[in-house]
Amino acid sequence: MKHIVLLFFLAFSAGLSAQETAGTLQKFQVGESGCSVYLPASEVNWEKSSSEDSSDVYTGEVSKDNLFYFVIAVKFKDPLTGFASEEMENLLMSYLDYLQEQFGVSESAGYGKGHLVDGYEISAGVIDFWESEDGTLWSVKGQITANNIGIVGVYGDTDPSDNPLTRVVLDGFVFPAGK
Repeated sequence: MKHIVLLFFLAFSAGLSAQETAGTLQKFQVGESGCSVYLPASEVNWEKSSSEDSSDVYTGEVSKDNLFYFVIAVKFKDPLTGFASEEMENLLMSYLDYLQEQFGVSESAGYGKGHLVDGYEISAGVIDFWESEDGTLWSVKGQITANNIGIVGVYGDTDPSDNPLTRVVLDGFVFPAGK
């Protein structure tokens, strides 16, 4: 009987925690990229710029409880037609390598591959954990399709992977309906 009461209590507590986490997130359209993302915020100011090939790049960042949540979404000017998933994955990792340089990342766990985009036959995705030269800790996930790149990250002075919102946010980037 003690085990049943304990299991009920644990299940009830987990349910409350999940409701609290879900209640703090809102869905936002990422500029005009066609993508959306779930973030712990009431609003996001998206900045739009253009890449060297004239693709649209949208960036946004919010903070909650001493952690920062950032999003980078790219809407390709020209779709990546004829690319295989492996080629897309290499392009995505090159972009993340560039971001590591920009953010002063000194250590990386290494790319965890296989995070494909639901609804897309050809896509790729990776997850990684970084540490910057200044001690900032990062959890980052990137995904790519023929039309878009989506990168979501959480960083701060404490390990973001210990935060219950981190996994939900990393998995909360949504691409337009694909094939």
